[in-house]
Amino acid sequence: MKKSEEWKNYTGTQQEWDKLVNSNGGNYRQLYLWGELQKNMGWEVTRLIGQFNNETFLTQLLAKKKFFFYVFYIPGGVTSSHFGYGPILKFIKLIAKNKIYYIKIDSNYKFDAMGKRLFQLNDWSRPLYSINAAKIILVKLGDNTNFIAKASRRFRRQLTKSKQKNIINLTKNTNANDIDAASTQMQIHKNVYLRDDPRNIIKSIDLFGKSLTTISAYDESNNMLGVRSALTMGDRAWDFYAATTPLGRNKDVGYPLMHELLKALQEDGCEALILPLSKTNIGDTQFKKRLNGEEQELMGEWEYSNSSIFRYSMNLVIY
Repeated sequence: MKKSEEWKNYTGTQQEWDKLVNSNGGNYRQLYLWGELQKNMGWEVTRLIGQFNNETFLTQLLAKKKFFFYVFYIPGGVTSSHFGYGPILKFIKLIAKNKIYYIKIDSNYKFDAMGKRLFQLNDWSRPLYSINAAKIILVKLGDNTNFIAKASRRFRRQLTKSKQKNIINLTKNTNANDIDAASTQMQIHKNVYLRDDPRNIIKSIDLFGKSLTTISAYDESNNMLGVRSALTMGDRAWDFYAATTPLGRNKDVGYPLMHELLKALQEDGCEALILPLSKTNIGDTQFKKRLNGEEQELMGEWEYSNSSIFRYSMNLVIY
């Protein structure tokens, strides 16, 4: 990809990039290794850094080209103090030239009316089809917060019931084959098939290593009941992946899994766990809300295209 006069290809280290992302309140999908993971999934990844009005902007731009079309995606948004927005269109136009292109920004910055206006003034619009709910639950863990005491009565009751009536062994030692099996069982049982291949989750666990905290649950016969993991960046962590087998659902294993994960994060000095809310999985959303964390709306998804005809179809390509 060609450089514009303002944006430059990033040439620093992974550690320096991640530090910039974290210091600007970025999201884990803006991390260097996340970009490397997307390369393995067929995206062309370009890391850019630029100075605009004495402010630093950086972005991890994902691109795919098919025939005469370009599709661009910026997960997490442009890293800056501008709600995930950034002056990226000039660079995009240099790449696409006279081709049809579509770009989506999925900003994980907190919603702000000024941010919404900023996108609109620069001709960005809401997608015809949105993937995410653009809402999170923030569970605070700092200062030895008693997060279980703040949880709803139902969460505490189900946690106690699950532990008292079942033998559940919780461990950080996770077997990749067990995760794959649990994911497959969950999808068949719920008749909900994930957009992402469970094997990519295993690749993610291997790639992020110690940045991921993963808790697995087994019964007394060593049957897999479920797994939940969180990815830590600085003093924040994101709910990264969870799967429960039908046997685990019968034992309400989701409650002890979440409890153990929160405990582990708190012990490691994490200040907060961020739980994205699902747009379609109502049960999962209700479960997370029972922690009585702070619900926040995010800036969410914004799109731009030089072809209104292909805007909707291009939107469906992104996930």
